[in-house]
Amino acid sequence: MKIIHLVIALGLFLNLHFAYSGEAGESQAILELNVEQATDLATVWLEQGKTDQAEKLLKRLRSAPRPSLQVMFLSGQLAGMRGNWGKAIEEYRAILITDPKAVRVRLELARALFEIKDYPAALYHFELALSEPLPDEAQKNVLRFVRDIRFRLSRWEIRLDLMSDTNINNATQNRDIVISGNHFTLSNDAMAKHGAGWYLGLFGRQAFGADLSSFAQVQLESYDYSNRTNDRLFTQATVGKSFGLTDHIFTLEMGGHGSSYSGKTLYTGGLARIADGWRINPSSLVTASYEFKQLNYADVQYLSGHQGTLNLGIAHAFGGDTIASLGGFLGYSEAKETPYSYRYHGLRASFSHEMSHALTVGARIESYKLNYNGDDIWFGYPREDTKNIIEVDLLRRDWSWQGFSPRLILGGQVNQSNISLYEFNRAYFRVSFSREF
Repeated sequence: MKIIHLVIALGLFLNLHFAYSGEAGESQAILELNVEQATDLATVWLEQGKTDQAEKLLKRLRSAPRPSLQVMFLSGQLAGMRGNWGKAIEEYRAILITDPKAVRVRLELARALFEIKDYPAALYHFELALSEPLPDEAQKNVLRFVRDIRFRLSRWEIRLDLMSDTNINNATQNRDIVISGNHFTLSNDAMAKHGAGWYLGLFGRQAFGADLSSFAQVQLESYDYSNRTNDRLFTQATVGKSFGLTDHIFTLEMGGHGSSYSGKTLYTGGLARIADGWRINPSSLVTASYEFKQLNYADVQYLSGHQGTLNLGIAHAFGGDTIASLGGFLGYSEAKETPYSYRYHGLRASFSHEMSHALTVGARIESYKLNYNGDDIWFGYPREDTKNIIEVDLLRRDWSWQGFSPRLILGGQVNQSNISLYEFNRAYFRVSFSREF
């Protein structure tokens, strides 16, 4: 650092001229520096804590039609030193639009988001930063931030989607059905219906206790369509505790959940979940969980029972701009009447990649199979379904309002079955507004 100071001092000495005012009898110093020299000088002043001098210089440099990424970074650093985290976030995000692999910038952005308590977005950037080599001390600090966000801090997320779906009631496209050798024609009310509406998702975690290891979590998801007939609401609330082990974070939680359809209660019940998460390396997180749910149906008692699901997955960040995940699940659903009980298993995978020019692309795939235990009451043999879902999404990182950015989601689902009544297809698109990145 001393060498840099000497170089800058020598540059100032060589480029410093004095012009004298005859009337005032005073001297005025005129400093002639090129952009690179001025940027180096602003860097030194910030390191020395001379924020007033650095601000004047950076204001001139930042006003250029195309300021350098280094100038934008220094402007973000200055804003952070002044406690203006909103401005700092704006500058760092602008840099990442051009250079998504700028790991130092991503770290500073994550820290700024952490300061304003936007923990979901901070977590996203910390995880990406961990995919690049970091100095040992920096890596330890980032892992500490990630651990705190995941298991000790309160966080809230909200998401609003505008959506259109070709089959909001998951109904068959097969109008003619054969039951016991007899042909039946379904009415229009039983066929697939197109719908448009909005989706609201609210997810929250409130930590409490002396060491913040206890928590309460809430989840609300509402689907509201124009015809109201197919509106759905899912709610869930739990309380739990985290236990920090050497390489693992172990959580236990219990609570309740419920769902309504078309404005009427569909089911309610208790909920218990046990989960573990551990890092096999700084950029890879393995998770495992088991969830048990009671299902007490209000009107269709024969569906009442319970479900259990075992999940296992891994998320890996690489290249400083990409996150991929892969997981599998295995479960069962026991109902009062055997024909409505089933076993299921499947796989899910997702991928998100930040490109230059402000575009983030992503994809999600899910495939699972359901095998029912007893003979279908109408068709006389066990039902077997295979569900396949695929989504692609595009996010513009340079379009935002109050931290919310739009994401276009295009998706489709194909449900295959050995019973034609339960076969259906759907295609949908959403415009989602969230603060995820």
